[in-house]
Amino acid sequence: MINILYITPNFTIGGTEGQIFNIAANLDKSIFRPYIISIGVDYGQRSQYAKYGIETGIFGITDFPKMVLFVKRHKINIVHSFYYGNFSGWDLVTSKLSGVRIFISSRRNMGYWRKTRHLVFDMFRNSFTDIIIANSYAVREKTISDERLLPSRVVVIYNGIDFLQYGGIINPEEKASFKRESGLGHAKKVIGMVSNIKNVKGYEYFLSAASIIRRNTNNVHFIIAGEGSDHNDFRRVVEGYGLNDCVSLLGLCQDVKKVFSMIDIFMYSSLSEGFPNIILEAMASGKVIVATDVGGTSEMLQNGLSGILVRPRDAAVLADATMKILDDEDLGRRMSEAAMKSARQFFSIAECVDQYGAIYKHLYRKKYGRG
Repeated sequence: MINILYITPNFTIGGTEGQIFNIAANLDKSIFRPYIISIGVDYGQRSQYAKYGIETGIFGITDFPKMVLFVKRHKINIVHSFYYGNFSGWDLVTSKLSGVRIFISSRRNMGYWRKTRHLVFDMFRNSFTDIIIANSYAVREKTISDERLLPSRVVVIYNGIDFLQYGGIINPEEKASFKRESGLGHAKKVIGMVSNIKNVKGYEYFLSAASIIRRNTNNVHFIIAGEGSDHNDFRRVVEGYGLNDCVSLLGLCQDVKKVFSMIDIFMYSSLSEGFPNIILEAMASGKVIVATDVGGTSEMLQNGLSGILVRPRDAAVLADATMKILDDEDLGRRMSEAAMKSARQFFSIAECVDQYGAIYKHLYRKKYGRG
């Protein structure tokens, strides 16, 4: 049995944390036994791990003795860290103090937030890292360039998605009920985005595009599901554009399927991405997608076939592409069908987990001489 410890930024649903959950839950339990720890907050995901019999732990940043005890008690063979942020490094220290032979790190965005201190430490940590896993080729190339790595040190595994959670049939009555609950009962078309309310998600361009679209048609409503540090700024921009009557901020929503059931067009205005899991979810849900061409987004969507890609920081082109779909429902239907087909063909959680498993087994044989 290969015991793997995943280190997660937080215990929350979605994004990187959602990918860790999907990987851990779908690993072959006859070969692997996963454990999860974090110094972050539990937003409800630990109970989901418990349903799969996966042990978890939350520690303080200075709780190295407790973390080391956790690792030794469970005889961890591999530490796979997805952690990033100001306290980056505790994952490596925990691994080395515990005598773990295999340390894997991840790169999951274009590093828009990193300062010099983060880069310097990552370059130091790389000396003790067996392999770095990026979630897109765009992220891989950025990592190799920024951290001065040999290309062989960084491999790509795309995010995977569990299709059983998406794309189910929502009957018209249920959809209408969801819309009424969210105050959207009057809107014929709903344009939406699911994201954190942070500047990097480009919500000001989403709202600017919304104001352009609204000038051309009244029968639309815009929603953003999420929360974040820039909530007050978001509200000010909404008021500045005079969009209070047609923009709804739904807040953090645990039931993403419900949100997608209300959305007709998924308009994603992000300024920086690695391999946005939410676009995979939109694809799997059969949504027609207009998204900014950043990071690995073009590795997910084929422009003009399974969605429309536009340059970032340009509300006019974002609005034009969205209105093109509003004006041509057949085009939207073809794109949504192509997106769903592509998601199922290339981004299944089964394929994703198989690739992670192959790397784990290879490193385990190399370091432990068995397996």
